[in-house]
Amino acid sequence: MYKIIHKSSGGLLTPTQFSSNPGTSLIIWLDSNNPAQLWELLANTNGSYRLKNHVSGLVATPSVHSSASEASLILWTDENNSSQHWQLNYLP
Repeated sequence: MYKIIHKSSGGLLTPTQFSSNPGTSLIIWLDSNNPAQLWELLANTNGSYRLKNHVSGLVATPSVHSSASEASLILWTDENNSSQHWQLNYLP
């Protein structure tokens, strides 16, 4: 399990109101020690990952299922399509 922490604010990637419904917006929120703020990293064959929410089992997905800039994130069914793939880079 992982907490996905916003580097500038220290807030965590969190479903709005800790909801587990498909279509729920993802926001940055204070660490509330809520299990909905935990994520699993599901490895894809291309070296990227899907971000699976621990409570809902849904994955972080751009709201328009695209790679467009400024797309907001939602929880959605894991379709294992490229819009749900995330590249993780280590920053010391």
